[in-house]
Amino acid sequence: MFHADEPIKTSAEDKLGRREFAKYVSDSILAYEDSSCLVLGIIGEWGSGKTSIINMITEHLEESNKTNLKIIKFNPWLFSGQEALLLNFFEELRNNLGNEIKEKLDKYLSKLVPDQIGVQLGLNIKYNIKSSKSSPENLEKIKDDLDKSVENANIKLVIVIDDIDRLTAEEIRQIFQMIKIVDLPNTVYISSFDKKTVVKALEKVQEGDGEEYLEKIIHVPFEIPPLGSKEIREILESELKELFKEDINIEDTLPYLKNMRNVKKYMNLLKFKFNAIGEETNKEDLANITILELFEPKLYKEIYENRESFTSYPSLGTLNPLYEKATKKMKEIYKKADNNAKNILKSLFPLLNNITWPYDELRKEKRICTVENFDTYFKLSINESLNLSSDQIRQLIKATEDSKALKKIISKDNFLYLKFLNIHVDEIPPENIVNVLATLLDIEFNHPDFYGCCSLSCEIIFKLLRKMETDRRLQVIKKSIRNGQSIYLALYTFATQGEEKLQVLGEKELESLINLLIEKLHRLAQTDLHGLFYPDTFGNIIELWNVIEPYGVDPYIRELMKDDHLLVEFIKRTTPRFNLQDFVRVDKLDKNEREDLIRRLEKLSSQKELANNAKRILEQLKME
Repeated sequence: MFHADEPIKTSAEDKLGRREFAKYVSDSILAYEDSSCLVLGIIGEWGSGKTSIINMITEHLEESNKTNLKIIKFNPWLFSGQEALLLNFFEELRNNLGNEIKEKLDKYLSKLVPDQIGVQLGLNIKYNIKSSKSSPENLEKIKDDLDKSVENANIKLVIVIDDIDRLTAEEIRQIFQMIKIVDLPNTVYISSFDKKTVVKALEKVQEGDGEEYLEKIIHVPFEIPPLGSKEIREILESELKELFKEDINIEDTLPYLKNMRNVKKYMNLLKFKFNAIGEETNKEDLANITILELFEPKLYKEIYENRESFTSYPSLGTLNPLYEKATKKMKEIYKKADNNAKNILKSLFPLLNNITWPYDELRKEKRICTVENFDTYFKLSINESLNLSSDQIRQLIKATEDSKALKKIISKDNFLYLKFLNIHVDEIPPENIVNVLATLLDIEFNHPDFYGCCSLSCEIIFKLLRKMETDRRLQVIKKSIRNGQSIYLALYTFATQGEEKLQVLGEKELESLINLLIEKLHRLAQTDLHGLFYPDTFGNIIELWNVIEPYGVDPYIRELMKDDHLLVEFIKRTTPRFNLQDFVRVDKLDKNEREDLIRRLEKLSSQKELANNAKRILEQLKME
């Protein structure tokens, strides 16, 4: 399994020793008896595990079995735009309150929210918004009535607002204004954010000090305990042992992995590479070169570009002048590297330690320092520029704002850009997730490693879907499929990926999605038979179609084979493993249809380029 920066759901999954911290916060909430509204801040850097901690806090709260406790979870980054943010927050709040409180809340909101929000909430029907705002009742009295109603209901509200730091500057300010407006009694807000990001955002959109503003909103800040090197070591050792089925030396890699975000990026890339080339490489060398690829891209590229120097091995001893000349460039690169990189280079290339090993032994161990094995480690970096610069990565993430821009940038080199999009998937702004899904589900790859591109795209799609609310996933996928021109990747993703797809969609949702794919396949076949069957993915499309709808393709192949030109194209695209009977109910062909097809195939089999395929299909027809 690849990491999707997926937060843990329960304390049982905690590997970082954060459960006690979460329990302390939840116990503090349960012990809080003052009726005044309390705002807690769960503060930590992006990727520090804020959502996981919030999940454990709410788990402990739910386990308390307090009958008057009501937990409302609101994920603001699922909604794009200030209006949508307000509307969905107030809808969520209203849906979780009793009728009496809801009535008083509506009256209070009718005095405060913009008209367009009030209309969508239905407040203009109960209260004449325009007239009430021009001659308002005493707002303080309305708020007092609302507060008393909440107090009398004997409930304790816990409102969770996660990932505030992922919003735009205006939306961040609006979230905090929203908290100030709905400061209900017996209510505790749990908000999570990266303090530096939020302070900087607030200073962009208002006068004054952002930190001072934040201090007025957050009554009790909880700083997430920093993750120690001991915990990172234990997690990394566990992950690597699970992947490699044995322990390896990680001393040289640890200095690059200071937080879980880096660990996850590293493990994502390493797992992807190991799945592809693990059998052909030395595990420790693969782990080390992957560190350089991710965190020292310039050095990684220099190693690749100086293959001859890094694979020169002395046959006459290290004092041989030919050896000195050959390894000169390697030593120059080593000299200018920092200490952490030097340690990894010495591990990868023993000659930098002035250590010589029998060459046959190094070759058998599939070490990177040997001529026979060196190129294998760079197989998945086949583009001439091997890696993207920081600016290119920023441009890639920026392009996720617009489907056309993203498609254009990925088309430069499908595999390279998809690889980095996969590595940096956690940096995709939440509001851009729908654009990325739509782009990937409608893209056509032109890369030699077509299936590698499909596999990468699937990984990205599943990671992004896990970041969405479960009840939005199916809707977003369906919309992307309906609006897209291509269908292959959607088929590949949701018809073949086994358990992975069931982790993001329920069985009924998957069934609904499969029905949509079948419907679209029929529509495409009816309106553009040639366009559907003659891209390079022809064989794959009909095979996957057959998986989700056995013999669904039958009438279209039969129709296609009635046209001489289309029949020729069809024959060209069949392969030795193609069996006509898998897709066409040959036994249902009437006598005239079968004889006509046999006659035309016999004629075509005389053409050299069609002979083998045509004869094979003929044999399949005659066998029936």
